[in-house]
Amino acid sequence: MPTELEELVEFLRHGNTQIRHIGTTAILRVTEVENLMQLLSHGKPRPLFEIPARDLQDQAAHSTKNALTILVNISGDPDVLKELAEDDVFLETVLSRVTDPKEATANTLSMLLANLTKSPPLERLIKLERTAIPALLPAESKLAIAQLIEIYNLGSGWNKDADYDYLGYVFADLAK
Repeated sequence: MPTELEELVEFLRHGNTQIRHIGTTAILRVTEVENLMQLLSHGKPRPLFEIPARDLQDQAAHSTKNALTILVNISGDPDVLKELAEDDVFLETVLSRVTDPKEATANTLSMLLANLTKSPPLERLIKLERTAIPALLPAESKLAIAQLIEIYNLGSGWNKDADYDYLGYVFADLAK
């Protein structure tokens, strides 16, 4: 018989954004509770970050903020951290949203990125190339780290909804 938390995880798989929002809101309340860690230890972390990652790509989703907070909370689990850090598509999604000057959740995304850089696979961020962002100087830079440094320096001048303070932790972890 599934636990209440396992039943909530099923809400995250639903196609309706409003139902996923209900699921993320409910799970958000328990993401720091031992029950969540028990669920993760039973090899079921994938749905907990797969579906929030889908909402992460949908800027109109009401559950995006909750989904990100869940991801921040569960990324402390070594198995979840490893899986998130090794997922190139997920990393690009996070980077594209962090570097978007209109992203309302950029600070939470920066916090998630700071958690991810605690994993050795994220050392690739130093040499990772992505599409250049013309509005950033130097505009020709395709290095993800250079783009992050520039938006960190610009802070709210780049995005009025963000200060990017958590990127300081990203740089500190990568400098080790």
